[in-house]
Amino acid sequence: NISEFNLVDVVHSFEINKKYGNAYNSLKSSLFPHISKYNNTLNFHEDCYCGPIVAANSMAYLFKEDFKRLQTEKEPEFSGDLVKKLIKEIGYNPSHNTKVTEIINGIKKYAEKNNSSAEIEHRYLDYDKSYPKGKITPEWIKNNSTQNSNIILLLDGFSSEIKYNLNGNIDDSNRTWGHYINVIDIHKNVNKEGYILEIADPAVQKHENKYIINIHKGENDIWYVDGLKNRDSNNIIIGNAISINLEK
Repeated sequence: NISEFNLVDVVHSFEINKKYGNAYNSLKSSLFPHISKYNNTLNFHEDCYCGPIVAANSMAYLFKEDFKRLQTEKEPEFSGDLVKKLIKEIGYNPSHNTKVTEIINGIKKYAEKNNSSAEIEHRYLDYDKSYPKGKITPEWIKNNSTQNSNIILLLDGFSSEIKYNLNGNIDDSNRTWGHYINVIDIHKNVNKEGYILEIADPAVQKHENKYIINIHKGENDIWYVDGLKNRDSNNIIIGNAISINLEK
């Protein structure tokens, strides 16, 4: 079941971050490994590195025992060097914008290499058919946010409100931005319409990189992200979602 979330009840746990949202660390999020692309060792300052980093986060979370194999006495924490090792094992090339198919193929490759299997489902907003591979629902996100599963989202930013062409499809000519994040948990927002996502964001400095965002459903079952802005992207939606379920 999706738990209710009352901001008033947890106000003492929040550090208001005007730029990114509400910084928040629940017990579940504190157990989720995460690193910022601004880590000094990693030095991944370019936008294109968000994909490999969220994939590394998911693998470190799901393949805990295998992840320990990469750790050493000098690197007990989830450091930049350790992320580089994990990215190399997953098989990404963080020199270009990461495609969703690269994340999926890399995770499958990593699972097979570690004598495991990962059931992966890709749900996405096709600008011609609108989520043709299954709708992204709060229940689906909740069911895939467990100890053995994780959700990666690719957010799409638009410079103006979502518009439709003559065929009734989304016009992506004003799409200006894309960004990967990890979902840690989802809650029903009792203070506002929609749901609250606990997320880990690789584009934010480490001490602020776990926070919450509110999402609400608009027309055609499109999920909008409230209060999160980047560059000239005034409207941000959930464009792609990847669920990863670990099978041992």
